[in-house]
Amino acid sequence: MNLVIVVLTFFLVWRRGVWNNWKELNSTMIYISMCNLLYNFLYCGHHLWHIKPDFFSDKINDMLITFIVFPLTVLLLLSDYPENIKGQVLRIAKFVIIYFLVELIYATFGKIEYNYGWNLWYSLIWLCIMFPMLILHNRKPLVAYFFSLLIMVIVLVLFPTNLTSI
Repeated sequence: MNLVIVVLTFFLVWRRGVWNNWKELNSTMIYISMCNLLYNFLYCGHHLWHIKPDFFSDKINDMLITFIVFPLTVLLLLSDYPENIKGQVLRIAKFVIIYFLVELIYATFGKIEYNYGWNLWYSLIWLCIMFPMLILHNRKPLVAYFFSLLIMVIVLVLFPTNLTSI
């Protein structure tokens, strides 16, 4: 299933013809990858959620998501981003729904496991934060970094990790 997501994401980027936007969206593509790397670093050894690998190891699977799926998602989300509020809300809702449905399918087929109190509904809340943060980062990176730090502190308080092992 994981490989299907990678191939499907490549296909959608190709189909929409948004490859050329990578230069202007590069910093946000790096931002989402860095946020995921930070999550993997802080929660190493006791992830809140874990996508079970299909063909590859956990590390390869994480790398595919971090360096391919997430950056290409930025291209899909922010390329030709609507100017009007209704269009923006619909675009965000579309991505939240798609990501949520994929996670629901993963959960239904036992391809994702939740740990330490995390569950599918927390993931939905996370998605409702993540996509607006990508838009904020694209427009006002310093403000996004501030809110990212704030969100990270809140998540660490709600779902503590053993920071002494860092």
